[in-house]
Formats: sequence, structure tokens, C-alpha cells
Amino acid sequence: MSKKPQLASLQLAIMRILWKKEAATVADVRDELATEGRELAYTTVATMLAKMERKGQVGHRAGAKAFVYHPLLRQDNVSRTMVTDLADRLFGGMNDRKLLYENIATVLFTHPPIGTVGLSEEAAVKAHGAEAVRVYESRFTPMLHAFTRRKIKCSIKLVVTGQAEKIVGCHIIGPGADEIMQGFAVALHMGATKHDFDETVAIHPTVGEELVTMRSSRPAAAA
Repeated sequence: MSKKPQLASLQLAIMRILWKKEAATVADVRDELATEGRELAYTTVATMLAKMERKGQVGHRAGAKAFVYHPLLRQDNVSRTMVTDLADRLFGGMNDRKLLYENIATVLFTHPPIGTVGLSEEAAVKAHGAEAVRVYESRFTPMLHAFTRRKIKCSIKLVVTGQAEKIVGCHIIGPGADEIMQGFAVALHMGATKHDFDETVAIHPTVGEELVTMRSSRPAAAA
């Protein structure tokens, strides 16, 4: 009897099927696994997929004659977004759906946390030239620690380009950076400019308000 495939093997099998057709039935998955030398009974494959469904590792929707399965790659948010965009583009008629890899936010859950999205100052200079890049930055003690003995500092940097000062990079080191970055990643994804940030009413007292109240900038350092 063939060894049962692992989760990754099942998900890859489903993905290979979805490259060829809109839906993957239990029979499709069984046949795809058979091409890898894994001969499994229909009921065995159905049971395995049902277990994965209960764990949230795959999903299903009722078809006209049978259940169809599609992978939900919950282990990695980048993979999940990529797969969703791919499915929308191939089968949902949304030809403009694609994942923009340059604006994927990243957070290090250190103490304090570090959040970043978009280009660094150095990368922006290489991409746009030093004369087109300006940098807004601030270093301060958050109000939360204004009266504490331990003064935890926070550093914020915005990297902008062109006359419109489109924001191409946002970087934070300090308390709340992880939560703040999720919201500002949306702004960068939508093409926000420094003017858009300036026109946003600040929420006081928060660390995030510094991102919409910075007024002075400096030229970018040459690469």
C-alpha cells in the first residue's frame, strides 16, 4: 500500500489540477497523486481532504454534482494572497489582480518591534536616483513612556520620491510598530503621497500620529 501523502503533497496536487481546470474533485486529486506513484482509494483521498478541511487547510464548495476542493494556504499569508489573486485572475475574470511584491509589509516581533514596508532609503536611491528621493524622519519618546524611568525611544522614517512626494517606504522601530504597520501598508499599496498623510487628522496621543505630522525632510544619502 502506498504511503499517504503529506499536506504539502496534497496541496501541490490540487494546485497542479487548478492550473488546468476550474475545480479539483476528489477523483482528480486521487488521479494526480497516482501520477506520483501514490495509488489510493477514492474514500481514502476523500477522508484525508475532509480532515484537512476541518483543520482549515483546504476549503470546499458544493458543485453541481460533486464537492470541489481548493487550497487555502493559511500557513503563509503571502502564499494565500498569491493563490487568491491567481484564482481570481484565471477563473474570476479579474485580469488586473496580481500580488505586488515590493509593498509586502514585514515585522520583527522584537522588543521594541520593528515594522517596514516598501523601499529602504538606499533602495529608493538606486531605483529613482538620489536627486529624486527625500527622507522624513523622527526620533522621540512615546507619550506612554513620558513619565516612566525607562525612556523607550521610537524612530520613524518615510521615504518619498518625485515632486508629488509619493511614499515608497515606511519604517518604524518602537512600541506599536507591528500594529501600526498593517494600516500604513494599505496606504502605500494604494499609492499614498506625503500630502495625503499631511491631510490626515492625527490621533493624539499615539505613536502613529508622528507619521502624519512630520514636516521637515532631508535629501537622501547618495548610494
